[in-house]
Amino acid sequence: MSALRAPVTYLPGRAALESWAFREGDGRQMGPERSLADLLPAAAEAVLAIKAVALATLARGRGITHLHAHFATGATTVARIASRVSDIPYSFTAHAKDIFHASVDHAALARKIRDARFVVTVSDYNLRYLKQRFGAGRAAKIARLYNGLDLERLAPDPAASPDPELVLAVGRLVEKKGFRHLVDACAALRDRGVAFRCVVVGDGPEGAALTRQIDSLGLGRAVTLAGALPQERLLRIQTS
Repeated sequence: MSALRAPVTYLPGRAALESWAFREGDGRQMGPERSLADLLPAAAEAVLAIKAVALATLARGRGITHLHAHFATGATTVARIASRVSDIPYSFTAHAKDIFHASVDHAALARKIRDARFVVTVSDYNLRYLKQRFGAGRAAKIARLYNGLDLERLAPDPAASPDPELVLAVGRLVEKKGFRHLVDACAALRDRGVAFRCVVVGDGPEGAALTRQIDSLGLGRAVTLAGALPQERLLRIQTS
């Protein structure tokens, strides 16, 4: 993992972004589209265009030669516009909700695929869907690449003493992840006299509701909401 570590740069906050000198009619030419308004017709998403200009400026200044975005939503919109502004090619990874949800703008997604140098998706099912939806010709640039794990790094340590009573759950604290069901299951284990401890790693908008649920069930000593943790600390939980 150390080979992949690099400095992290965040785009300026919204107030700073809005101070960037950006005007639709600045004469910038971006291929077939004549203006940023053509690239991003929804006025409500104008802040994405400003972010794209900021990203393009930073990328050019640092000699970056390729842009990659995760999820075919706003992140890829920003990458696409930044690419057109800077002439730096881009790619993106399509995951799940960003291609299957009822709110997906398929015309916009088709443009993102068309303009990308390549597209990655995470399963064969996704790949078949994209080919059927957008045509084999356009989808020819899409490759399936599984979300992978470093099995050597995650192999059991024979010198460690894992806790057999540990229930470890990791994810965003959002409704669709079902953590409230896990807390109910922990209450059932407690009521059956099963020894356990549960650690939930992650952060999100459901955190306060989960805390109240844990307190109401009297699970404060058995279930811990650890918050977001770096991988190094997460991997140590099983032996802590």
